[in-house]
Order: sequence, then structure tokens, then C-alpha cells
Amino acid sequence: MGSNPAIPTSRFTVYVQPYFPEPETVPGNAADTPYDVRLAFIKKVTWIHFWLCVVILLVGVYLPSPIPLKSAAWNAAGCWLLLSALRNLHRSPLDRLFTPIAFVGFALMLAWTLQLVNPTYDAFLVLGTPIAFAAAYTAFCGRDYSFMGNFMISGIATVLFLVGLFKLKGEAWPSLGIQIAVSLGVLFFYVYDLASLLQRRRLSEGFLAAVDIFRDVLNFLTYGFRVIEHWKKFRVSRP
Repeated sequence: MGSNPAIPTSRFTVYVQPYFPEPETVPGNAADTPYDVRLAFIKKVTWIHFWLCVVILLVGVYLPSPIPLKSAAWNAAGCWLLLSALRNLHRSPLDRLFTPIAFVGFALMLAWTLQLVNPTYDAFLVLGTPIAFAAAYTAFCGRDYSFMGNFMISGIATVLFLVGLFKLKGEAWPSLGIQIAVSLGVLFFYVYDLASLLQRRRLSEGFLAAVDIFRDVLNFLTYGFRVIEHWKKFRVSRP
């Protein structure tokens, strides 16, 4: 069949770039693997991250801080920035070599900061409860893993747990509302970031992916600059 001469045609194809930066991807990432392999990677990262959180909890509860709050907070921020800088080395061997060392410093300083800010350990409870339930979901879901299911089921469990704890402790309702909001916010970020990590990490980078969940929190501070830089380069291009 021939083309309709009444319909104008163009030799050019117009590609409209996205208004926001696209997620980072790497060749051979975990998202491109078969489902069972991808699921094994998700579970691996989940458990590494869970046990890293347990270490931070144990340090905060059982190891008294030898430094004041201001020093602990500034040192935690410095280690956090160092972790972020190491990730931006585009998978240099320095990332694999120094990230574990930098994370040890970050874990210590974060644990002591939370300990000094909140000696009753409520901060550890609010931040750790959604992570614990997310890990439990991953352990019991079998092959039927779903990021949305993780958020929904872990979120309901987190709310019920905090409400039950509230009744035992007899705290004020506004305090409970704040705790629930913070816990659900932590859970949403955790599940969302875990899903996005599949495109940014390879199967051999389980530990680095788990650490990414900690350092990706800094994206809240840097994403706006990425958007502005992307808009400066925004063009409608023709091949």
C-alpha cells in the first residue's frame, strides 16, 4: 500500500527529553536478571542492611558515647558525606576498599548521636521498627515478593506495634502520631530506594547496595540541584 499524499510526512523524529533526571542505571544491573536471581539479590541486600541496623542499635544501647553530642553529630555528618563521595567515584576500586571503613565510622557516630539526642532509645525504636518488619516480610514472603506488598504489610504491622506500645507506655496521642508518621516515612523511603537499587547495582555489590540505603538519604538534599542542572541542559533534539 502506498502512502496517502494528503497526509504530510516528516523526515525528522522529535525526541522530547524528560523534565526530570532519569534514574541512574548501570550495565549488567540486578534488574536485568531473571526473577529468582533478582529476588535472591533483594533478600541479600535486605539482610545485610538489617544486620547493619542491628549493629547500630547495639552500639547505641550498650556502648556509651565517649564524646559530646556536637562532636558525634558533626563526625556522623562527615562520614556520611565521605560515603556519598565514595559512591560518586563511578565504581572505582576505592569505593569497595574504603566504603566499609567509612561505614564503621558512620555507624559509630550515628549510634552515639541518636543515643545522646534520645537517651530513652525511642529514636532507635521508631527508625528500627519498620526496617525489622520489612525484613520479616522478606523472610516469610517466599517467591511472592512485592515492593508494594512489603510497604503495605510492613506499614500495617508497624502502626499496630506502635499503637500497642503507646497503650503500654501511656504516651500522649500527638507523640504517637509523630512516631507513626516518621516510621512510615522511613519505610516508604526504604522500600522505594531498595527497588531503585536494582538498576544501580550489580549482583556482586550486595554490601555496597545495603550501604547505599543509608547514604541515599542525602539525595533529599542534592536532588534539587540535579533537577536544576538537568533543566539547564533541557533541549528538544533531532537526529
